[in-house]
Amino acid sequence: MKRLFFCSVLLFSSWVISAQTVQVSNFAFDDVGYDEVMVAGYTEKGFFVLQSNLPFESDRDRIGFKNRKYRLSFFNNQLNRLWNQNIDPDPQATVQGVFFFKNRMLAISTSFSKSTGEQQASVMIRQYDDAGSKTESINAGTIKLKSTPEKTRVVISENRRLTGILLPEFLTDELLRIHFLLLDSTFNTMGNKTLEVPCRRKNFYLEDYQLSDRGDLAMLSVQQVRENKNKLDEYSVHFCSLTALTPEHIVISREREETAGAGIVFDNLNNMLVCAGFSAEPSLTSRTSIFVHRIPVQNPSAAVQQTVPVDDRYKFKLASVNERSVSSGLFSYPIRKMILRNDGGVVLIAEAFYAYEYSYYDYFTQSYMRRIDYQFNNVVSISINPDGQIHWLNVIRKTQESTDDGGAFSSFLQMTTDNDLIMIYNNFGNRDNEVKYSVIDASGRFDESHTLRTNVPLLLLPRFGKQISANEAVMPCMNKKKLSLAKVTF
Repeated sequence: MKRLFFCSVLLFSSWVISAQTVQVSNFAFDDVGYDEVMVAGYTEKGFFVLQSNLPFESDRDRIGFKNRKYRLSFFNNQLNRLWNQNIDPDPQATVQGVFFFKNRMLAISTSFSKSTGEQQASVMIRQYDDAGSKTESINAGTIKLKSTPEKTRVVISENRRLTGILLPEFLTDELLRIHFLLLDSTFNTMGNKTLEVPCRRKNFYLEDYQLSDRGDLAMLSVQQVRENKNKLDEYSVHFCSLTALTPEHIVISREREETAGAGIVFDNLNNMLVCAGFSAEPSLTSRTSIFVHRIPVQNPSAAVQQTVPVDDRYKFKLASVNERSVSSGLFSYPIRKMILRNDGGVVLIAEAFYAYEYSYYDYFTQSYMRRIDYQFNNVVSISINPDGQIHWLNVIRKTQESTDDGGAFSSFLQMTTDNDLIMIYNNFGNRDNEVKYSVIDASGRFDESHTLRTNVPLLLLPRFGKQISANEAVMPCMNKKKLSLAKVTF
């Protein structure tokens, strides 16, 4: 986890950051059927780009008559593609995902078989390096199952030395079993555990997974519950240390309050799990509080919770662009990122997001049409001191609306330097799209909404880009109606 340098003294030297270059590749993706593009990882020689025929943000590996497929490419630092190849599974196996790990890409597959009436899942791993060479698949472990499993999850530790394979299966409608296979840097088994999570299958979701550098696993879940005729989202952390025999289940939602969103991250320096989120009374969503839990890995029962209300100084900032007189506080801001500060504080980055699904009757086609509108609006960044108090709060104002595209051109890409946060995003407000960036330093100084000057009109896909060095980021982009790549250097 990138740590943000913390300084309590304002610096009097020049601070404003200027973008130096925006380089657009001459290459255009024309791979038929591989329309989804994501920058997946980087080495000294360049960066990997992963393509798929289905949206990356969907858990589904089959939509309609389409089965998910992957293609992997490698580009040099001049944005030239050096090679590309399909990710093909082993016979009778299914590729569950492709992930960056220690200067190479991992294709993780599972195959299922039955032996003496028991179903087994074998986990296979194949590696791809930046020269385009691939290894033979290795069997990383076998998991015994009682029922048909859910989607396989993969979680990689911060220093990218450990890999966790999670295979959930519902034993009943009120009990989820999670098989946890922990692998070291050479993919030897360090542990093979079974975790049981009491829950109701309906309206239960595993939101996030985190793996510490020593092999501790934390999962964030949300379960819809009823309280005083209100439907509330109850967030919990399911925590299993490397040495524990059974997991700890900790409810982090505040009693009788609605939790709007939460996030988790391991503090590997202090051997602690940090959880944070926003909550409010169901009828008073404008009175939002920020809570932070710090859970010691060795003694989860000694967790410390801090809560601070968002006072009137910040409420006006949080009002939407079009409704400055009305604010729902932080209730419409899911947490996108948590960044640990060197002094034990934490920076939360959240974004206002809405999705509306509706249908209407089209008299021309004589049929009902289904539509989904996506809105990605303001981005809020909040620095929380170690004592739980708000150090600063800043809001980047933007309005991004689209229909039936998954919000591919919306949201932002976040870059982190030792002292600054940089947010890059499209500005849909003009006839021709503008690419904007905003900068926040560690003391909270805010330099908002600068325009990135480009030689050609660009439309970025910021959520599918990646920071590839201290001052560079690469993102897919639309250039002259072609899908290409753009590199921004600060």
